Amino acid sequence: QSYKALYKPCSLNPSAHSEVQVYPTIAFASAVRGVGAGVARVSRRSRVGAGSLVTGRHLSAFRLRMDAFFKRKDGPSSSGGAGGAPKAARMASSASSGCAAAAAAGPRWSTPRNSMLARLDPASLPNVKIAAFDLDDTLQKTKSGKPGYMVTQIEDFIFWSGEVAGKLRELHADGYKIVLFTNQGGVKGAMAGKRADIVRARIDRFAAEVGVPMQAFAATQKGAEKDPMNYRKPLGGMWAHMMKACNGDVAPDLAQCFYVGDAAGRPKDHADSDKEFASAVGITFYTPEEFFTG
Repeated sequence: QSYKALYKPCSLNPSAHSEVQVYPTIAFASAVRGVGAGVARVSRRSRVGAGSLVTGRHLSAFRLRMDAFFKRKDGPSSSGGAGGAPKAARMASSASSGCAAAAAAGPRWSTPRNSMLARLDPASLPNVKIAAFDLDDTLQKTKSGKPGYMVTQIEDFIFWSGEVAGKLRELHADGYKIVLFTNQGGVKGAMAGKRADIVRARIDRFAAEVGVPMQAFAATQKGAEKDPMNYRKPLGGMWAHMMKACNGDVAPDLAQCFYVGDAAGRPKDHADSDKEFASAVGITFYTPEEFFTG
């Protein structure tokens, strides 16, 4: 019995995907759980021949949703009976229940409670280590100098500094899950409107330019009535949603998590909402200057 999955190469090229056939073994299941010594036999349509060995280190680079990774092909299962699922598949399905709606072919967007835009990436796996970031004036700035909420052309958004992309790639290579938490009040409740489309497009473009999996959550409403889940920073509702619905029931290790944002309450800052968000969540806070250029 074989399983089909999407393989994301270590080159960090988001468009370079190919199909692999993975034959389940105890060693393979161990490798997927993060045990570096595990190996599995695979056959792939390019470069790797049938029966080749792939180490657990390389398997960990697949960065797939566990449910997509173990999606069973049609046919009898290895555990006996047409309807039986192998133990590894059952474990993977349970671990990934939070974001099971994410499309296996790539990232997709949803609108929880009509007060948040959520980007779910099947390659962004459950993790205890979360590297979290604000968006405007932290990961991106504008060439025109306009505030982000006034920009109508996504080409106006550029990296905040030359270090941004490389730093995110390093974090991904070090085993961190990259997550964006941003307030985008200009969207309001118009989840299918022009401003919402711009937010989705700029984040998708940013993720493609960086070339690593990432989730993103954008709070769009203000006030208890329109934002009943407290998504908007400095409240911690976006983090709570990520933990409950999009991290596969894996509790983050707060000591290994951090948040980077520009709203730190300094004299030049427009607010302290990023610093207070990190405090509400219980994780370390950095300004962009400290994290990227300090």
